[in-house]
Amino acid sequence: MFLRSSCMLLPVSMAVLSQASSQIPPNCKDFMLSIEASAENWALPSYPNATDVASLARYLSQTVPASNFTSKPKIPVSGTFNISARFCEPTQKVFEREQSVQLLLHGFLSSKSYWHGLDYPNATFDGQYSWAQHAASQGYYTLSIDNLGSGDSDRLDPITVVQFPLQSQILLRIIACLRSGTLTPRIPTKFNTVIMAAHSYGSLHARELTIAHPTSAADAYILTATAWNPLGLNAIVSAATAGSASVVDPSLSHLQPAYMSGRLSAWEKYLYPPQGAVDPQLIAFEKSEFAHTYTVGELASPKLNTTSDFTGPVLLITGRNDVLVCSPPGSNATTDCGVGNQSIPAQMANVYPRAQFGFYVPDKTGHNINLGYSATEAFGAAHMFLEEYGF
Repeated sequence: MFLRSSCMLLPVSMAVLSQASSQIPPNCKDFMLSIEASAENWALPSYPNATDVASLARYLSQTVPASNFTSKPKIPVSGTFNISARFCEPTQKVFEREQSVQLLLHGFLSSKSYWHGLDYPNATFDGQYSWAQHAASQGYYTLSIDNLGSGDSDRLDPITVVQFPLQSQILLRIIACLRSGTLTPRIPTKFNTVIMAAHSYGSLHARELTIAHPTSAADAYILTATAWNPLGLNAIVSAATAGSASVVDPSLSHLQPAYMSGRLSAWEKYLYPPQGAVDPQLIAFEKSEFAHTYTVGELASPKLNTTSDFTGPVLLITGRNDVLVCSPPGSNATTDCGVGNQSIPAQMANVYPRAQFGFYVPDKTGHNINLGYSATEAFGAAHMFLEEYGF
């Protein structure tokens, strides 16, 4: 049972059952969504015509406010945005979940493929790293998307357009259209239950939705690879990035300097669990596929970090060895996020005083929870939590 401010251990028998039941690949289809959205973005200064990481650090130090960001000027943005999506159907019929869908959002330097185990072809068993496949085995539909500015979604102006506020409004529109059945003719179902699962930077979006829209967004949330205050994230983002995407990867040479990327070799120690807890061939596979982007506008956009009035279920899953979340600022050493009510993940309860909050800290697990040997354990814990609260 998941309790507020408690750490639940997944029984071995449940882990084995969950592994066996999720080996049937779901029927999935990829397509583009056209989403009409508008937002009040932040009026950020122009980015210099420079591609080095020092320019990024200097820009952020001069732009990101330490406090009172609500007084900064804003600019209206609106339009129809192309969002790349993958929709998967359940492989097991569960009557009470026939109108339930999980909306899956990735983090920085990633894409919707994160929720499908990168489509890695050499897993030990089918679905080993696929959250979507596990969800399908439990009777859920899933919709994984590429955030605006990432993957195969539109890459628009990286300062004025691709910012946190507009991305959040796009998410709200997707959730509303999932409920009304008007998202796309490719998804004819009206869903009466929307669960949002998010990773890393995506979890910041999910948290903001619970704060700014506690009654009009998702019905339940699974936040992964995050904390109340991700201690090491900002410093490591600046230190590990190689600068503008146009100089990191030849395939991205057409992008503006404020589109950022990084070499996976520089990020590897931050993203993956300790040696022996991850398949080195999977890391090599991701390196060969790697060409992900994020924008300076995303980094510089202020984010809400206040308490939420959301009253539904919220589960936080953060790996015990998540350097990005739990390292002190300026440090990139191997860290221990702790377990139990005094752990760093447990502090997220402060954001959710009214929610049905729980947290889970899988051992020998880094930032990319879905890509380590403990992935199925995390998948099982998340879905046991949802079942505990009637989803």
